[in-house]
Amino acid sequence: MLRTSLASSWKDGVLEDACLCSSRSGSPTILVKSPAGRQYFLHSRRDPVKEAASLLGERCFHDRDVTILFGFGLGYLVQEMRKRMEASHDLIVIEQRPDIFEAAKRFLDLSEILEDPRIRLLVGADSKTVVDTVKKIRWKVLSGKVEKLFYGPAVDLAPEAYRKLENDIECYVSEIKTSFLSFKTQVPLRMTNLFHNLSALCTSRPATVLKDAYKGLPAVVVSAGPSLDKNIRKIREACRKAPVIAVDAALKPLLASGITPDMVATLDPLAVNAKKFSGISPKQVKDTGLVYMPEGNRHIPDLFTGPRFFINSQNTFTDWLIGLLGEIPDFPVMYTVTHLAFLMARHMGCDPIILTGFDFSFPGDRDHAGNCEKTWTADFENGEFVEIEGAHGEKVKTLAQFTYMLRLLEDEIGRTNVLCIDATEGGARIKGTTLLSLEESFCAYLPQHQTETALLLREIDTRSQPPDRKSLSQGLSWFRSELNHAYEITRSAQTVISEARHCKGMDGPEGRKLLSALGCMKGQVTSRKDFLDILGDLLSDLLIRETGKSRSGLGSGTDKSHEVLQEYEYFFSEFNKTLTILSESGREFFNVAWNPPDQVRDDGSASKPFPGKVGILE
Repeated sequence: MLRTSLASSWKDGVLEDACLCSSRSGSPTILVKSPAGRQYFLHSRRDPVKEAASLLGERCFHDRDVTILFGFGLGYLVQEMRKRMEASHDLIVIEQRPDIFEAAKRFLDLSEILEDPRIRLLVGADSKTVVDTVKKIRWKVLSGKVEKLFYGPAVDLAPEAYRKLENDIECYVSEIKTSFLSFKTQVPLRMTNLFHNLSALCTSRPATVLKDAYKGLPAVVVSAGPSLDKNIRKIREACRKAPVIAVDAALKPLLASGITPDMVATLDPLAVNAKKFSGISPKQVKDTGLVYMPEGNRHIPDLFTGPRFFINSQNTFTDWLIGLLGEIPDFPVMYTVTHLAFLMARHMGCDPIILTGFDFSFPGDRDHAGNCEKTWTADFENGEFVEIEGAHGEKVKTLAQFTYMLRLLEDEIGRTNVLCIDATEGGARIKGTTLLSLEESFCAYLPQHQTETALLLREIDTRSQPPDRKSLSQGLSWFRSELNHAYEITRSAQTVISEARHCKGMDGPEGRKLLSALGCMKGQVTSRKDFLDILGDLLSDLLIRETGKSRSGLGSGTDKSHEVLQEYEYFFSEFNKTLTILSESGREFFNVAWNPPDQVRDDGSASKPFPGKVGILE
């Protein structure tokens, strides 16, 4: 009966270069052919179920960890893993052969796997989908262990695809851990930048208003790779015929060549990023628009007196705050300003999108175009480099993190429904693009007539609805109230913690009473769900700690009193750090920039509760 139904499925064309058949135990397996032409069985011909159990040996899967399995096959390994997974374990399964997955659904009962919220199945997924899935459990990735398992027979059917996905996951996990450490150290700076930039944000527009602004016009997107020197003067021909969108590092080289771009993109919050704009006066960029991240370097927006547009930041607090000003775009995660410049061209409906200066490599051991203000340099003597395919089939030298940035750009290009041209004339191969020189691109696609591209930005800026300052004022007033309430709870908790430290009988009635009080206070904090959701990413250390804890939680019968107290100390200490950062960065901004008056308490004393009276937002 099984053989008959399997043969029928083969006639229906479910599988490609494969044949379903029955194992001796009665469970189905598949005879497959590798890309090299080798035929083999995807699962044991004797008993695929026992084979899966044998492959896993004594391995078990703990709550705090994540497993990524490359190769689903017919699902026997996943079924066995599911039996061994603790309640909070996360399993991501990647299968690059949709036809085999469809066969598995037809001939095996996968309902338990498909309905299990702990298991995420990615069939035929690209890098962005895979990375976005890992991102959803980033706190687990940061708090526990990420284990990669490879089901060899399935991986051998698409080795290159799995290799790329593994590399992208590795790069993302490495990036998120590096970014987490970087973000942790940058939070005070980012929040200071954000509040300082708030006055600029109130006179900017969300980039949402630029949707299809240049629909049908080509765009020239200029990065600052070494190859830009070859044809930078050629870009002048595009002025007033197509929007020229430059990354921040390319602005000075363009200005030095007598080219004023229509738009400059910037992301980096660090102080050194302002170096890219050193020596540039507002007059030089009066006709240039700016697209920026709200937490970006605070000295940059004020340089631009023309149209300014802000994007989302992927930070829960920042996106909540700027969302009060109006609808913000939902751009994907960007690891480099080149991503932002490309995404803006796509967002504005440009067709085609012409890329230049996009090297993603170091031709001639150079890391930047001429006239760039460098904020980093490559160590060509002692640095670790990798070789990747160049634009013309040669090998080019680059950094491992550049390969990940390149892959993300390629994924976005794959989602772009217009022609994308790589006119860098060197550097790494950018898959999904058409290779043309800049001259060929301009001859084929540059309009003959002039278009007032800079004027169009101003018109959009002028006719767009101004930011909703009233909503921002109301939101900040609510947030101030929530922050003050959280401060009161935290201060009370710190008093109780101090008492508990000096309590001699923590296992007795007095100690239990103090721990119970702390538990209630923590409950008061965690019950403010809207407030905590907004803080979100700013509480990263705390979220990682909470994610990594045992499911039994605080105060279980197996916890010792002093360990419970330490957990409460950590919770309120980390929570207080975040409150203090917001209070100090916000207070400084409002006091200096808007100089709000003191508020008066009921007892007649003056206070300045965060973030103060909202001044010009009223």
